[in-house]
Amino acid sequence: MYFYQVSEALEKGGDALSSLLLNHVVPGSVSRSDLSPGSSIMAVGGAELEVRESKDGVLVGGASLSEGSGGARAANGFVHSVDDVIFPFESQGPEKKAVRPR
Repeated sequence: MYFYQVSEALEKGGDALSSLLLNHVVPGSVSRSDLSPGSSIMAVGGAELEVRESKDGVLVGGASLSEGSGGARAANGFVHSVDDVIFPFESQGPEKKAVRPR
């Protein structure tokens, strides 16, 4: 199912692709230590991404932060590596607290 949704977004381009990609970007500078389980962060594309803890580590929007991904420091923030595609239309859970970017 994920393959179809990603391939459809890539085929359609435009808004579908923009929506998919912008939900992998958050405003400001957010380090891994800023991400606490039970909180959420708003993506540039409008999705509210829940931060959870799992047996595999920290999940953001359902995708695991890669092991050792403390985030590579960039000029305008951090770059974190995730193991999955974050979809804007997935339900993330009922209770959320906002994570404020620095």
